[in-house]
Amino acid sequence: MLGRLARSRDDQQRLVQDAGHELRTPLTSLRTNVAVLRQLDDLTPDARNRLIDDLDGETRELTDLVNELIDLATHRHDLESAELVALSEVAEAAASRVRRRSGREILVDADRTVVRGRRQALERAVSNLLENAVKFAPEEPIDVVVKDGRIEVRDRGPGMSEEDGQHVFERFYRASTARGLPGSGLGLAIVSQVADSHGGDVFVTSREGGGAVVGFSVNSKPGHVED
Repeated sequence: MLGRLARSRDDQQRLVQDAGHELRTPLTSLRTNVAVLRQLDDLTPDARNRLIDDLDGETRELTDLVNELIDLATHRHDLESAELVALSEVAEAAASRVRRRSGREILVDADRTVVRGRRQALERAVSNLLENAVKFAPEEPIDVVVKDGRIEVRDRGPGMSEEDGQHVFERFYRASTARGLPGSGLGLAIVSQVADSHGGDVFVTSREGGGAVVGFSVNSKPGHVED
């Protein structure tokens, strides 16, 4: 018990240190743009619009980062009650949400696997995988395949290097192809946390013909979920 407590404290300290580092960039950018706001009357209409767009994007990114930090730090999804969940319903709900947000075509091919788990947490994990695929994949359908407790999101993007695949589920890790793109670097870390709490694991493989397969598994025995 003392060992688990020590590991938990060390993990929280690393999270705080990493979070402090990641928060500096959007906060510095916001401070810079706020300083520019003091000269708003001197800006051209185009410059004003760009400034407002930058502020809007930075505040949304900062909000997403804070919300995901709270999820990781508090294990908020663990507060949800476990129930019997059809993974096909989870996949369809997540796909519908991301379709509305992105306008992208997302195809779901799911079996009838039912697990004992936390529905909202599982939907969040699948949504995070899909949002990640939308960022990198070209305008081709994204596939969600559910079979025997394994959920795969398959895209036709640039794929992922072996080195990135080893680290992509770590907190704040950004693959070389992701640098400069919006995102907190926490979405896939949340996927890993959800998979672990459901007795499963995460994985990344290459897709035949190009692209990536990113996903997670859950214990397919209906009686299992970590309390």
